[in-house]
Amino acid sequence: MHFDSKSNAEASHNQLLSQIDQKYAQRLKESGERANSERLELTTRIKTLEREKAHLNERLELSNRDQMSEATNLNKRYEKEKELNERLSEELETVKGERDGKVLEF
Repeated sequence: MHFDSKSNAEASHNQLLSQIDQKYAQRLKESGERANSERLELTTRIKTLEREKAHLNERLELSNRDQMSEATNLNKRYEKEKELNERLSEELETVKGERDGKVLEF
């Protein structure tokens, strides 16, 4: 009888250990699945952000090129206006000189 109760206790103990082992294995499996799911989600998010970053960098480069082109055009326009202003100032001085010369003639 003593042997039977010891066997029953061992069997009960082994069954309990088996249940605990199964629960642990299930939790470990679920934890691994969650980690894989989160890893996949984060990888997808990283790829999306990298594409957005590349797109924004491209837009920034285009904007910088446009601004540089616009600045170059403004500089050329400024130089032309400056030359025109100098030429007109010279012509004005010439006309004033001619006028003053004619006034003195009279």
